[in-house]
Amino acid sequence: MRRWASVHGFDYQFLGDELFAELSPELWAKTRKQPVVAADLARLLMLEKLLAEGAERVVWIDADVLVLDAETFALKDADALFGREVWVQRSGSRLKTYRKIHNAFMAFRAGDPVLPFYRFSAERILRAYEPIAAGEASGENEVLREVPTLPPQLIGPKLLTHLHNAIGFDVQENAAMLPPLVSRELLTEPGAACAAFAAESAVAPLAVNLCGSAAASGELDHDDVSRLVARLAAEPERLTTLC
Repeated sequence: MRRWASVHGFDYQFLGDELFAELSPELWAKTRKQPVVAADLARLLMLEKLLAEGAERVVWIDADVLVLDAETFALKDADALFGREVWVQRSGSRLKTYRKIHNAFMAFRAGDPVLPFYRFSAERILRAYEPIAAGEASGENEVLREVPTLPPQLIGPKLLTHLHNAIGFDVQENAAMLPPLVSRELLTEPGAACAAFAAESAVAPLAVNLCGSAAASGELDHDDVSRLVARLAAEPERLTTLC
């Protein structure tokens, strides 16, 4: 990622858990047990901060995004951009494909209203959230436990795709996301999942989110992700020729 930034004239900054310092105490308290949700909001606050400090354009790229070709992966000429998500998953014995947008890749120019509108919408949703206390019998007493009700993608791809369907954002079509089913086939032989992914992809990906969170959920393991990075770095055509 550092090389891509250098090639295209951007300063590079890597952010870890210090990103969460951007959140207000209220919203950090509501999201700290769900860091994916917390990060989805914190990145918006950080990007707004950088623009307020004088940046002309800011780009967010998740740490688990692999850029296949730093030179040719260039930003579209648009004031606000989001990546394309083509999600392939099993539904019984069949495959289902969903076409969305994602926030693993985003770019904004100073003065554009999309970033503050997106951040406002995300904060409003989170402020309206209240944990549900569910009763659990324990002898003669009832024990209350907090039941999380925030889906991991609530203010990420879910919110963005709803807004996109209503408004129509500019999309960087070659900033893609690899579902675990597609990743597994790329490690072996392209099959039905790769075909479904290609059929719904407008262009060949030049950067892909490898869904590192899938390793945490068990859909892939860390070795799978490492092998996929090595495979695509050595043979990017395994992916780019699918579409």
